[in-house]
Amino acid sequence: MLSEQEVRDRLKVAIEAAGGQRRFAEQNGLTPGYVNDVLQGQRALADRILETIGVERRIVYEVTY
Repeated sequence: MLSEQEVRDRLKVAIEAAGGQRRFAEQNGLTPGYVNDVLQGQRALADRILETIGVERRIVYEVTY
């Protein structure tokens, strides 16, 4: 299981591999502004981004008592 920060770290690696935020956005049908907002934690991680970095969203409920 990954934390949101670990997912954002994976996104940063993918962005660097693509040659920057603008290129990553263009290659994946996203706007550069949206990608930047996601990196800053201002917008949620969309399924499209998760797919490009090989991450699947799962909701987990745990008993805490």
